[in-house]
This record gives sequence, structure tokens and C-alpha cells, in this order.
Amino acid sequence: MMSDFGVSRRTVVKSAAWAVPVISLAVAAPAAAASGAGSIAFSPATYLNPSGLGYTALTGTVTATAGGVLPAQLAVVYSAGFSGPETTEVDPSTGNFTITNVTSPDAVATGTITATASGYGTGTATLSVTNPEPRSGSISFNPTQYHGTRNGNRVDFPVLTGTVSVTGGPLPDTVILSFSAPDPGRVDLKRDAGLTVPIDPITGAFSVDGVYNSIVGGDNPFGFIYAGVQNPGTISYGQATGELDG
Repeated sequence: MMSDFGVSRRTVVKSAAWAVPVISLAVAAPAAAASGAGSIAFSPATYLNPSGLGYTALTGTVTATAGGVLPAQLAVVYSAGFSGPETTEVDPSTGNFTITNVTSPDAVATGTITATASGYGTGTATLSVTNPEPRSGSISFNPTQYHGTRNGNRVDFPVLTGTVSVTGGPLPDTVILSFSAPDPGRVDLKRDAGLTVPIDPITGAFSVDGVYNSIVGGDNPFGFIYAGVQNPGTISYGQATGELDG
């Protein structure tokens, strides 16, 4: 039977039968595109920090599928009690990566560290503490003595520098400051920017700027600045003392 347009019913049915598989293939294509871009693997996958002190470096490799592009960096997540950088760079030519400065808790524990990148399988490593040792810390000014320079109606001191160290675990965040009591007519030490300064999370260094003596012309003026660690937890850091002359 012919249609009004001169095409037989058999021809229409035959064409429709061939059209169905084409639509099916088009729908299936996105599933293939969503397949993994590659894998992330730690090497080795198991690490041991018996005492829990110091830092551990974790290494691994990212492998891209054929024609794939390596990620620029990985996101890193740690089990409770373990810590380290939240991201790490991937070598664009080899796919190798190193996660440095990973810290462990001061207790017997095994933690999991995972590394991820969009489209890639998750890489997993374990880090264990088997025989934890007590931790200790310290804080110091370096140098310990500073000389001020008169600036109008006050005496300004140079930037004061120091270091915080700890035998294991992450460094604390903040140094808290205080000054010796004012001595009328001689010295009244101040810092308008406040009495806390940050600690560099990698080196432990800290610096204190803007310290001054608000009294000038006194006889042999000198005083002291004291520095301690804010929220030290269970670790004793002691107190650092710096002498300020002027």
C-alpha cells in the first residue's frame, strides 16, 4: 500500500527498525566517557612510625589511562589523630607524588591516609604507631636581646624573632605574649597589634613586630617580653624571655 507521499508501508517499517539501534548507542556513550581516568597508588602502602614522634613522608604514583592527563595535585585526608598537608603536587612527567610532614598521635594507633583526584581511583595508605614516646616542646627568642631606637615620643624595637619546636606531632598555631610590669618614668612596653602572633606550621618560626616603649628619656630603661604557646595541650613548651633595652 502506498502512502500519500508515495512511500510504501513496508519501507517505513524497515527504516524504523534500523533507526532504533542508533538511538541506543547514543544513550550508552556517556557511560563509557565516565570511566576512570586512572589510578592512585601509594608505594609502599604501609608505613610505621613506632614512637609517634617526628614526621613521616608518604610516596606514591598517579597513573593515567591511555591518552589521559595527570592531575596537578591530589587532595589528602587523614584519620583522626593524624595530620599533614591537605594537598600534594603531582609530578607532571612521572606522576610521582610525596606527602611530607605527616604527623602521628601520641598513642598506639593505625590511621588511614587517602589521596584523591577527580575521575581517579582513590589511593590508600596506613600509618601505625606501636610504641608511643612522651613529647616535649620548646620556645625561644633568637636573639634574646634587642635595642630600641627613639622615634618621637616613644622607642621602637626591631622585629623580634623566635622559634617553637616539638619532638612529635603538629606544631601549635599561636604564640601568646606578655611584658614585664611598667616602671614609672623608665619603661612601659606595648604592642598595639595585640598579644598573639602566628607560628609558621612548617618551620616553627614566629616574629613580633610593632613593640615599643611608650616612655622616653628614662634612666637606663629596659624591660622584658615573654612568649609562650597558646593552647599547648599536653606538651610543655616553657616560656621564652627577650630583653628590650631603650
